[in-house]
Amino acid sequence: MRDISDERGFQEAVQRALKAMGEKVEAQSVSRRELVIKRLKEEIDRLRPHADRLLHGEPQNQKNND
Repeated sequence: MRDISDERGFQEAVQRALKAMGEKVEAQSVSRRELVIKRLKEEIDRLRPHADRLLHGEPQNQKNND
């Protein structure tokens, strides 16, 4: 799996997530849908800290003391 810490890797991961969403729409069986939804959730969870870092310059799990 490609490192998503750089912008290109992040964009590729987003494309995989979008593809998984497309598969979800096309999925016919319940088990297939559940598998695609699980993959999509895993991909979103994996991308979230990297998206925050790219947008805000800090990981999601750090707390701001405003």
